Amino acid sequence: MPRKDPEDRRAYQREYIKRMWQRHLEHSKEAMRRWRANNPAARLARDRAYKERHKDQLSASYKRYRLTHPDIRLAISRRRRAREMGARGDVTRAQWLEILERYERRCAYCGVEAPLQADHRVPLSRGGTHDIDNLVPACGLCNRRKASLSEDEFRTRLANETKLRRKIDDEAG
Repeated sequence: MPRKDPEDRRAYQREYIKRMWQRHLEHSKEAMRRWRANNPAARLARDRAYKERHKDQLSASYKRYRLTHPDIRLAISRRRRAREMGARGDVTRAQWLEILERYERRCAYCGVEAPLQADHRVPLSRGGTHDIDNLVPACGLCNRRKASLSEDEFRTRLANETKLRRKIDDEAG
């Protein structure tokens, strides 16, 4: 008997099973890759059937993901909107984080530290691009107020509102 010690024998068997399992796993993965490549229609039907059977579980999982990754979901929806409007350009998550750091994670218009959204300097509706040079971080309030104004038009509007507020304060005080 090559392995008389029971502990040594168990350790050898565990290693043997691990090696065999690894070999089986690699073989199975390769077989599955071949099947998916050769049967795209069957794979699509299988995936649809799975999603139909597990609608509730998948819905809950998708909802959890959206709640825990709002920045990723927002970036995806912005890219989709830009694509639908035919705007050229694309901004990666790393580039967006770089923009946030450049503005010290503050709104480019009012300077508040709040959840930030990507705002287009030249709006997509007016022919702007979805390039890194056309994006600034904006708080939700500023982004909604800016709407389809260009950055210069919105900054002029903010400056006029500030002058008006100061004038009212001077008259009152």
